[in-house]
Amino acid sequence: MKPVIDEPSRLASFSLEIQALRAVAVVLVVLFHLWPNRLPGGFIGVDIFFAISGFLITGHLLREATSDRGIRLGRFWARRVRRLLPAAYLVLAASLVAVLTILPPRLWKETSIQIGASALGIQNWTLAASSVDYFGATEQPSLVQHYWSLSLEEQFYLVWPIMLFAAFVLTRHISQRHQLRVVGTVMALVCAGSLVWSVIESYATPTVAYFSTFTHGWEFALGGLLALCADALMSTRWGRMERTRGVVSWAGLAAILYSAVFYTGHSAFPGWIALLPIVGTLAVIGAGTSSSRIHRVLLMKSKPVQLIGDASYSIYLWHWPMVVALPFVSGHELGIAPKVAIFAASIALGWLTKVLVEDPARRSRVLNYRTWINYAVAVVAAVAVVVAATGVWSTALAQESATQLAARELITVALDGGNQCFGASAMVSSANCAQSHTVAKGFGPDFAADDWGSLAGVTKDGKLPDTVPCVDFSPNQAGFLDCTVSAPNAKTTLAIVGDSHALSLTEPLVRIAEKEGWKIRTFLRNSCTPSLPMTYKTPETKADCNQWRKLMSGRISDDQSISIVVATGFTREEPELDFAGSKRELELDHAKLWSEWAQAGKRVFVIEDVPLTSGQSVPECVALHIEDSDPCAVPRAAALAYDPAANSVRLAKSEHVSLIDLSSAFCDARTCHSVIGGLIAYRDPHHLTATFALTLIPQLESAMGLK
Repeated sequence: MKPVIDEPSRLASFSLEIQALRAVAVVLVVLFHLWPNRLPGGFIGVDIFFAISGFLITGHLLREATSDRGIRLGRFWARRVRRLLPAAYLVLAASLVAVLTILPPRLWKETSIQIGASALGIQNWTLAASSVDYFGATEQPSLVQHYWSLSLEEQFYLVWPIMLFAAFVLTRHISQRHQLRVVGTVMALVCAGSLVWSVIESYATPTVAYFSTFTHGWEFALGGLLALCADALMSTRWGRMERTRGVVSWAGLAAILYSAVFYTGHSAFPGWIALLPIVGTLAVIGAGTSSSRIHRVLLMKSKPVQLIGDASYSIYLWHWPMVVALPFVSGHELGIAPKVAIFAASIALGWLTKVLVEDPARRSRVLNYRTWINYAVAVVAAVAVVVAATGVWSTALAQESATQLAARELITVALDGGNQCFGASAMVSSANCAQSHTVAKGFGPDFAADDWGSLAGVTKDGKLPDTVPCVDFSPNQAGFLDCTVSAPNAKTTLAIVGDSHALSLTEPLVRIAEKEGWKIRTFLRNSCTPSLPMTYKTPETKADCNQWRKLMSGRISDDQSISIVVATGFTREEPELDFAGSKRELELDHAKLWSEWAQAGKRVFVIEDVPLTSGQSVPECVALHIEDSDPCAVPRAAALAYDPAANSVRLAKSEHVSLIDLSSAFCDARTCHSVIGGLIAYRDPHHLTATFALTLIPQLESAMGLK
């Protein structure tokens, strides 16, 4: 049995362009990850790879289908295993080592889950299910987040050959010419359907659309359609139009570069706008190699371009773990020199991996002659990576539990003992607290990132447990959860109203209610502020929140058992109103709601939103500056940006509506702090840690007239 070579020789007329495009694609991606503000659309490099894969794989399958042997799925997949998995598993193994030696323990669980998902080829769906924002500057990415594109390609390699194989088998009784027409029609239908779905999904759920196989399928299919007609195209007059093909190639490259420069993470991608870089990619491929002067200037034959293109796969695999891990090694964010070093190291490691790992695996006589060995090695490697990742996850879970238990014991001692230098008391007490803005032992970034608290009502992944209080995370649901939390038979009922910022203050309010003998009911809906909307990701979310407000405000007004209302939300940012409105109108809308509740006999407390941070996850920021005193502090003027709460209380003109301003627990005359009284105040960019929130109890009691 003769081994099947990895790259068909008939691609020779396109090989220079493909290698050059691979070089362009990987350089765009690496530059985007290193300098996202300088090249905001560099992420399109991944989509260039998708179009190239569609062209190459479809071309190879079509040549097999029209040969005497036909499509041999087993050998096709074996070639893909040899081509992709050796380098992929090498980098996954290196990433596992980096997890244990470089990353802080708080990142072990999530990273190990993603390493396991990458080994199984489902990383893109793992990220989609977690609603990860690929462009989110506030989210800490994992070492292997970039494997989403490899997982998507692997899924394409699994399904696409089966589809083409089935199409050829079902049409085996007709002429080859008609067979190809049928196959082309099937590919065109898949392309059109995927493109339509991509446009819809990119606007409806952009975080899912970016990682979905279905929204990117048309990019592969369009490359496949070019492969279907490429040989015939080059045999026509087009193949002799040297100058015209040179111009088309230049135009295609211009389309790619335009997309890389002017697209951003806010673009509805990969919807219809992805057509520009994909069509540009196919234009460069379709133009083929030309001897015209205008075409040669593209330097397709230059050794550096061809070398980078040849090693592009491994360069892509290596660069991202270094981008994520190096700040934890250096203790600060990447500067110009480290970024240049990462770029150079990525090329060097990519070339070495190609020479020492990729090429030997591809050329191995044993692997070429024995298809089953490819699958056996792949299964063993995948199992080994998954088992190792599971071990890291288990270790992280055990460490997390031990850390949380020890910290909780310290919290109880500190709160019961009235330590005036613990948490918020360090800012508002008259005590002179030394090292107030230095992280206390046992309360570091690992603890803060998971500090949801015992009564938070949600787990870190956003799932609702069986305990109260409740917060509604379900999308597009007009109702809301009305939960009783404390002292259900009490005569006085306090209602907590708002979004996840209200949820962050639930635990201290529950403690206060238990002390006073009150009942607490929660009216909490994720991303919905008590009054007019601030910002929303989708129109559906806005409509959903408006419906929730109507039901919630009416329920509270009509319920005579509710005597106290505490309302707050994520409102401290410039509003984006969808009408010709103003800050004044926003404040009046809030004031109207407070007045309605006050006129219904309620005592209303409006808590001004917590100070803004730099926008980065605070535990991550502190981890990068753990040796510094007062890390990640923000100037007072920036932290206390516009919030409609203060003016809305004044506009309510009611003695039964009061403002609770907690800024003194965070800020002095010039600065708002993120580490206060030894505690990290935020568990992410803007939600309070449960521990710090508990230390706000004295300030809340004082503002509510309870002490």
